[in-house]
Amino acid sequence: MYRSGDIGFAIGKSELSKTITAVAGKFSHTFQFIEIGGVLCVFDAQIEGCYPMEFGNWMNKFGYEIVVLRSLKTDPNFTRNCVHYFGIKYDVKGLGVGLFRSLLRCKNMHEKFRDNGKFWCFELTARLLHFPCPENWNGEQIYAQLIKKGYKKV
Repeated sequence: MYRSGDIGFAIGKSELSKTITAVAGKFSHTFQFIEIGGVLCVFDAQIEGCYPMEFGNWMNKFGYEIVVLRSLKTDPNFTRNCVHYFGIKYDVKGLGVGLFRSLLRCKNMHEKFRDNGKFWCFELTARLLHFPCPENWNGEQIYAQLIKKGYKKV
């Protein structure tokens, strides 16, 4: 059903996910589908860093409710582009600072980001999609931009 290059949006049930959606919009997480050796994997930024995981294992581990978008144009180099980001560290400090500032200011979370060489999920997805200033996007904004670009729900 899903294929390499599809972009996913998740709503988690954890307290952290609920906090993220409270300040960053509808989605608490973004991810990408890639194929490695014929196996469908999710590539995302989690606390362990940016690594691929087989889709079924990923769903079992995290249990997200997901929405997936697909471009009408497939990028044959999408998985290759993702490989460049394998092993990048997760931006724990940036996430924590951003959540705290957003809660204090009652403003959207995207105002906190800075480019520090570490990623969290929204930044990784925006970077892979070649969005300008990838550190400034949240899941809801990425979703809206992809819909504008003609992506369709799978």
